[in-house]
Amino acid sequence: MLRKQTALTVLLLAAALFVSGCGEDPAPVVEQVTETQEPVTGDVDLVIAEATDDMLAIMSDMPQAAPGQWITFKSDQAEGELSIAILRSEDFQGVSCLWYQISSDEGVFQVLVDQGAFEAAKDDIREFIQEMGSDPIAWIQANLVDGDPSDVFMPDNDPARMMTLIRGIKMIRIGSDGQIIAVDMNGVPELLESMLAQNPDFFSETGAGITVDSETDFQDFTDSVQEAEFHLEFIQMPVADATLGCLTLSASHPEVGSMNLAFSSELPIIPLAEATLVLNDPDQQGGRVFVSGFGFDGAEDLLPGPADMTFPAAMMLQGFMQ
Repeated sequence: MLRKQTALTVLLLAAALFVSGCGEDPAPVVEQVTETQEPVTGDVDLVIAEATDDMLAIMSDMPQAAPGQWITFKSDQAEGELSIAILRSEDFQGVSCLWYQISSDEGVFQVLVDQGAFEAAKDDIREFIQEMGSDPIAWIQANLVDGDPSDVFMPDNDPARMMTLIRGIKMIRIGSDGQIIAVDMNGVPELLESMLAQNPDFFSETGAGITVDSETDFQDFTDSVQEAEFHLEFIQMPVADATLGCLTLSASHPEVGSMNLAFSSELPIIPLAEATLVLNDPDQQGGRVFVSGFGFDGAEDLLPGPADMTFPAAMMLQGFMQ
């Protein structure tokens, strides 16, 4: 359970950094999404092609990332909540940054992000979404069944994309046993560039641990996706204490079960409103993750004050690699 919650935290943070807007202006008023088109039902190619354009539109229409915003998620499979917040802006070494905070029952950590660096990476994310959405089955077959899953995260062994993300993280603060520990990321990009100069395959070798038990698992998944019925629709639905316009994407398979996702451009930081998975196999566990609260001001700093100690990440990394 601990690993699942940690993985969820990392995924939500990554999604927040990629999806959030860039800047410090107050969040604009976003008109509620209305149902402007007929629902779409059909196979994966038909529905996902339409959903791709709609998802890109939601990303573009989200409120600009700004201090004070927060969003909280709950799961019916775990106690407690997971919250993501934007605390404040900071000029760090001449770069305009935002402090993100991620908190759960496991603890609290904060990340100082050069939002401009992550904004530069958005084009790659949009290209990824468009490529996958243009032919989902071909993408799954090429990248998961026939290819190396690690290439999904860094295609063509291109370290420039990974370096863009690493340069965007300036400082990390972690709450530990009543103390605040800071990790200074200064010098890490330069150190990694030096490592890449000596070993251009450094990142691909690091990602080589992303493997699957067998190609059959992904082939079975591909077959299930092809057999499933998909449905796309804009609806008004309750999200926390509000009613928001949401894009809902569902898939159902008579033998496997069903999945439902809901996204809204009216949410701050990350557009996921709800994700539900129902599995027919009693030995497998589904679940529901949903937004339990959100706001555009009032984010609380759970690690106030200066750090009790600061560690240089570059020195730690250098020692680890030796």
